[in-house]
Formats: sequence, C-alpha cells, structure tokens
Amino acid sequence: MIENEILFKNFSDEDFSHKLGGADYTFKAGSAKEMTQADANFFAKHLVDREMGKDKLQVNRPERAEYEAKCFQAISTVESFAAEPQESEPILAEVQTSWCTDCTSKGRVHKKECPKNPKKEEFEGLN
Repeated sequence: MIENEILFKNFSDEDFSHKLGGADYTFKAGSAKEMTQADANFFAKHLVDREMGKDKLQVNRPERAEYEAKCFQAISTVESFAAEPQESEPILAEVQTSWCTDCTSKGRVHKKECPKNPKKEEFEGLN
C-alpha cells in the first residue's frame, strides 16, 4: 500500500478527465480509484472546479468544502468488525513439537534413551 493512500471518487454523473504529469486520466462517473493523497487533492481540485462551474457557483465559495468532501473516501485496511465472526481453518493442522518421532528432542541431537541415538560402543574400535 502506498503511504498516505486514499480513494479519489468522481462523485459526478459524468466522466471526468484531466492530465497529471503529462498523462491523461479518465474517471468514469461514480467510480473511485486508489491513489496518493497529493494526486487525489489535485484531481479533486479540478473536479470540484468543474462541478461548481456547472452549478454556476464561484470556486471560492464556502460550498466548496461540501463538494471536496464528496471526492474522498478513506481506504479501510481492516475488514469491518461488525461482521459476524467466521471460523477459520488453522494454518497448520498439527504443529510438530519435536523433530524425532521416537524421542522428545527438539534439536539436532537425539536424547540418550532414544533408539536412534548412536551409542558410543557402536563407534569403539574404529580408530
């Protein structure tokens, strides 16, 4: 996720097009797009100017704040907590607590009593 990300929404009933950084952007009527706060502010300014002009309002009127508020929608990074909790499957069905099936060793060496532990007498006389 981009830092300071927000949804820019074309709240109008017609498509909105504008350039940013030499690239053309078109937002369908009623659509929303994820972008940085700076880009959203840029597009909101121009969309609000257009919509206020259509409503025959000067762009510096107090109503501007109402138009601007329609342009932004916060991005929810967490699903709604109001939803009913759903049971989820455990990631690991069974957690292995030891690496040996015959002893409880959790490391790389078998316990002394483990049948898989090589005993000293097996190696005696190899020198």
